[in-house]
Amino acid sequence: MPKKDKVLLARKAVDDYRNAHTLLHSVPWYEGVPAAHTPILNTMKGKLKEQSFNSSDEFFIASDELNVMDFGSINDAKAWK
Repeated sequence: MPKKDKVLLARKAVDDYRNAHTLLHSVPWYEGVPAAHTPILNTMKGKLKEQSFNSSDEFFIASDELNVMDFGSINDAKAWK
């Protein structure tokens, strides 16, 4: 599978994690929050691993590289015109 496809699938996993995390914290804090957080974090980590990313940092670097390939560097003067 091309790297771009892997990054896009991993982005979906991160978005799913963020949504679940927001939902978890949409109610007042309760004692079980840390335990409830662990499965959603592990799900995201597992989905990143399925796409060959060994850490979230590794994924975010690849995601940034894809942004540069697709849109150019934000430091590039033409990006601001």
